[in-house]
Amino acid sequence: MDMNFERIVRRIAPSACVVIGLMAAAPGYAGHGSFVRPGAQIGSNGLIRPAAQIGSNAQIGSNGLFRPAAQIGSNAQIGSNAQIGSNGMIRPAAQIGSNAQIGSNGMIRPNAQIGSNAQIGSNAQIGSNAQIGSNAQIGSNRVQTFLPMPRGMMARPDAQIGSNMLFRPSAQIGSNAQIGSNAQIGSNAQIGSNAQIGSNAQIGSNGATRPNAQIGSNAQIGSNAQIGSNAQIGSNAQIGSNAQIGSNAQIGSNGATRPDAQIGSNAQIGSNAQIGSNAQIGSNAQIGSNAQIGSNGMFRPAAQIGSNAQIGSNAQIGSNAQIGSNAQIGSNGSRPDAQIGSNAQIGSNAQIGSNAQIGSNAQIGSNAQIGSNGSRPDAQIGSNAQIGSNAQIGSNAQIGSNAQIGSNAQIGSNAAARAAAQIGSNSAVRMNNNRLVEQN
Repeated sequence: MDMNFERIVRRIAPSACVVIGLMAAAPGYAGHGSFVRPGAQIGSNGLIRPAAQIGSNAQIGSNGLFRPAAQIGSNAQIGSNAQIGSNGMIRPAAQIGSNAQIGSNGMIRPNAQIGSNAQIGSNAQIGSNAQIGSNAQIGSNRVQTFLPMPRGMMARPDAQIGSNMLFRPSAQIGSNAQIGSNAQIGSNAQIGSNAQIGSNAQIGSNGATRPNAQIGSNAQIGSNAQIGSNAQIGSNAQIGSNAQIGSNAQIGSNGATRPDAQIGSNAQIGSNAQIGSNAQIGSNAQIGSNAQIGSNGMFRPAAQIGSNAQIGSNAQIGSNAQIGSNAQIGSNGSRPDAQIGSNAQIGSNAQIGSNAQIGSNAQIGSNAQIGSNGSRPDAQIGSNAQIGSNAQIGSNAQIGSNAQIGSNAQIGSNAAARAAAQIGSNSAVRMNNNRLVEQN
């Protein structure tokens, strides 16, 4: 028999006071009405408060503290210096590490594993087979005080919680979810089943990551943000408060979506891309790396990108700009540096070539091609210019401010239509000896 344990095989009488560890320097104590079932092993200096129950074959380390009406299930293992709050329930075969603290009314379900120094708040429930790493904190910041929480925190079966975790009150962790070390989960946040939260990631209060979502290490998810099922958020990415990321969407590493932005399902946002506040990115849209959507130098708000649109790397889309569905900015989304001014409107199926510059308030009609099929670069469209549907603007062409280009018009390479120029529908314009020639 272990020198620090005595096998207890009898019920403690209501008025009894029992020494539990005879070889200990300071004797243990069992309070009135405590019940220790056969085969339990209680370490030295343990303190069992009135009405606490210790199940058969349970193993309790030295210096344990069990508050009134705590219940320890059969075959449970409680490490040394652990503390179980009043009415706390440790179910059969659960394992509680040394120095761990379980708050009042907390419940640790069968076969769950709680690491050493972990703190589980009052009213928290840890599901069966869940794994809570060492130094993890579940619930309120001051778990050791056993203060009640507004609502219980729930970790579903088979969840895996890394070391040094911090969980705020009422967070919910789905089954098979994996939470990396040093991650922080805000109050009322919901982590869906099979979701993966990387190390050092932060999930804001009331934030939700749906099933199978993946949040990279060091990523920050703002309060009330919603991450759709199967969505992937890259490492160091920042998702603003109230942002909505659709299912299967992908946000690259170091990408940022500002508050209230909406990213549609299956959209792909490249690394280091910046999405402004209130911006709307449609489903299946593709935004290249380093692109700035809704930029104000950095971030202007409320840009709208239609479904299936493709935005090339380093593109800049101004505030309140509207990009229609299936539009291509920067040649199939693969060529860089297009700049779209604030309040510009780009019609559906339009193609904007690489390095093209579209001024503020410009209107580009549906199916228009800027930079010859969107493949030739450097076209410049002035502010307030209007480009009709199906128009084609050649590479290096310059369309002045307030110019009006009719539908189906063709502006040749290097052509320059000055400010307020008017090019009729179905016209073809080219340069001849440095002069603008229009052919109807």
